Amino acid sequence: MDLFDKNPNLLYCYENFRVEKNRLSYTVKPSYGEGNVLLYNIVEGLFLMYSDMIITDGYNYDDIDFLNDMFIIHHFISGDAFFHLDEDLSAFVKEGESLFYTGDNKYISGGSGDNGIVSISLFGYRDELISHLKQMLMLDDEISENMNIFNYKNEIFVCNTNEIVISLLNKIMDNIKEDLIFNIKRDALQLLFLDAELYPLYRSSKKILHKKSHIEMVEKAVRYMNENLESNISIDDICNDCGINKSTFKRVFPDLYGITPIKYLRNLRLEKGKSLLEEGFSVLETANMVGYQNPSKFSIAFKKKYGILPSKI
Repeated sequence: MDLFDKNPNLLYCYENFRVEKNRLSYTVKPSYGEGNVLLYNIVEGLFLMYSDMIITDGYNYDDIDFLNDMFIIHHFISGDAFFHLDEDLSAFVKEGESLFYTGDNKYISGGSGDNGIVSISLFGYRDELISHLKQMLMLDDEISENMNIFNYKNEIFVCNTNEIVISLLNKIMDNIKEDLIFNIKRDALQLLFLDAELYPLYRSSKKILHKKSHIEMVEKAVRYMNENLESNISIDDICNDCGINKSTFKRVFPDLYGITPIKYLRNLRLEKGKSLLEEGFSVLETANMVGYQNPSKFSIAFKKKYGILPSKI
């Protein structure tokens, strides 16, 4: 069975497959988004995937059957994505987080945020990989005991990425840019063993999965915030105009973005304000353009975030 037999989603969602040295490159079909993917065969049963892409919500897995010994570990370098699962649950993953998936297919559909994602992922096939590692390392029981990820054969969860893993991901990114194949394979194996070692910790700190409707509600609110930065909108305005439940919104939003919706909106305004100031707009003009009726309050908030008065930009 070749790679495409094992991964029918490759032909379903991607095109322009090219073999380049020790890797396979391909692009997202226009009907599903845009972007590029690089795929490296590390050892038998293990692949490393680098993705820089935007995937629309039309990315549907419902008709795709994966092998039941498949595992995937997505580490998100930037951007965010969602995965709609069985039982009307959804997983939302953002920069600095990881998604672990083992077992047969639970995906219904998925996609990325408007700005796309950059991620480094490991995926492979449990039985084939364990057999190869045992032969390669001349270890038997030790491999089975230490590869904790393979003890859970039907699971999906999201967690914060460990700082040591983030450092290793940055090394892999550099190696990919330099096309250093040996280093990529070496560091991919290190990433596998590190993820396996940390797996029990990841499981104990996994995030709550939310209803698909709640994920969509928050994403609708985020789009509304971005489109109305110049207005002095409140949480009540957001909930009323988007037709969403305020208490649910305030409960779910921090789980997805790590901060309250008020802080998220403030950060959006200040980041946009900084960009406008760098373009040459005055403090007064900028404050009005990002929803601050009082330029003094804008200056105070700006200095608190950036450590400098906006007039000094």
